[in-house]
Amino acid sequence: MLFVKTGYEYEMIRQINKVWRFGALEPFIPTYEALHKRGGKEQREKRPLLPGYIFVESEIENITFATSARKLIRISDCALKLLRYGGLDNFQFSMIVEEREKLLKLCGDDLCVDMSQGFIVGDRIVVTSGALIGMESLIRKIDRHKREATIEIKIMGDVRQVKVGLEIVSKIP
Repeated sequence: MLFVKTGYEYEMIRQINKVWRFGALEPFIPTYEALHKRGGKEQREKRPLLPGYIFVESEIENITFATSARKLIRISDCALKLLRYGGLDNFQFSMIVEEREKLLKLCGDDLCVDMSQGFIVGDRIVVTSGALIGMESLIRKIDRHKREATIEIKIMGDVRQVKVGLEIVSKIP
């Protein structure tokens, strides 16, 4: 996982594909689908789930991957650092299996967290459709006007709060 300047994620993917020519290397950015009103019309758009982060799926061993990533970081004006678990003496650059599975379950095959719909009963949230079905316990905050929910997920050993699309259809007291 690479940490890059926010807004330069797609530029960095272009640089990765240009510099790294390994067949077993796939950079990607998980996204989320959100519903927004612009000019009186509702539009669905995709936004980065974790702005400033690029995931790289690779079959290359950790040390080889880290060495080539550091070379890319030195020549790039977008990349800031390569993320890893623990301190400087730890060479674990790949995600833990549980974290990876949870992220893939949330994102699905197209690496996009689909828009969810639900309702509120008292102080409890019930999701009826979308990516958040059965994951109501991850929701920490809801912005009904922006149609977004803030959820907590664990990435690279840290708990991060990310926004996903959630439309609350009704509120039942």
